[in-house]
Formats: sequence, C-alpha cells, structure tokens
Amino acid sequence: MRAWPLIAVLSLIAFVVIFILSTDDLIERMGNPTPWSFGLFTMTLVFAIAALASLISVLRAGGEVRRGVRRFSIVVTTALVIAAAYLAYWGIIGLRTWA
Repeated sequence: MRAWPLIAVLSLIAFVVIFILSTDDLIERMGNPTPWSFGLFTMTLVFAIAALASLISVLRAGGEVRRGVRRFSIVVTTALVIAAAYLAYWGIIGLRTWA
C-alpha cells in the first residue's frame, strides 16, 4: 500500500529528469524513437499503472493497516488517480513523441 504511490511519484520525477537531460538536442531526441523518447513513454505508463495499483491496494487493505496510514494512503492515492485521469484526458499518458 505504501510502495505503489512511491513508484508513481518516482516515475513522475524520472519523467522530469529525462526531459531536462534531453533538452540539449530536444528535437532530435524526442522526434525519433530513441531511449530518451521511449523513457518518457515508459514513465507515463508506469505512473498510470502505479496510480491504479495504488487505488486497488488501498481498497483491498482493510483493518490490517493503522488508521492514520490508511487515511494518508487514501489522500495520496486520490491525488494520484486524479492526476492520472487529468494526464490521460490531455493525452500525456502513453505520449509517443516520435509519432
């Protein structure tokens, strides 16, 4: 229940780091299927999958977790799912910059 939100946040951080590191030759690196553009594509998918997995794990965890941890996980998971839905609506989830 704690790992999935962490994976989602780390994938967003990785997305930003990949984008920042590829700005030297942005058109060349993102306009073709390169490790840079494939990395962005993969990180968006990892974020969406981790957000949904976090939602499932929060819903399945019953009384086996302390109340404070459960409430915090519900808040964080809600924010991640809203962010994933927003990014999916605008076409960022699964973004293929080379297409």
